[in-house]
Amino acid sequence: MKKKILCISDVGIDKQNMIKGFSYLKEYGAELEIVEDRQNTNRGELQASFRIMESEGPDALPVNEEVLEKVKDADVIIAHLNPICSAYLDAAEHLELVALLRSGMENVNVEKAREKGIGIVLCPGRVSVPVADFTLGLM
Repeated sequence: MKKKILCISDVGIDKQNMIKGFSYLKEYGAELEIVEDRQNTNRGELQASFRIMESEGPDALPVNEEVLEKVKDADVIIAHLNPICSAYLDAAEHLELVALLRSGMENVNVEKAREKGIGIVLCPGRVSVPVADFTLGLM
C-alpha cells in the first residue's frame, strides 16, 4: 500500500528543499505532497508565530485550510516549524507519524497525538555543532 507523506514547508525549509530532501521516498512507493506555509512569508513572521506557539501551544495559531484538507488522507506529516494543531490531528483519518525536522516538539499538540496513537519523531542533535561552537565562544 502506498503511503502518503504530507510535507509542510516554511521559510526555514522551503518547498524546493523539501523536494530535494524527500523526493527519494518516491522510489520506495511513497506519494509525496508538499504544502507551503503561506502564513509566514519571512523569518520575522515565522519567529513571531513560533513565540506564540511556545507560550500558548500550536492550537493558538490560525489553521492552514490547505493543510487541513490534505492531511485527511496522509499517513505521515513532515514539518519544520509549522504548527501541528489538534484540528490537523483530528482531521487525519489514518495518520501514523509526525516527523519534525527539529529537535523540539513545541509545535505539536502532543496530547492529541498520544490520544490518537500518532507517533512523533524528532531530529535530536541537529543543532549540536552550532551550540558547541557558541558554548566554546562564550568560554
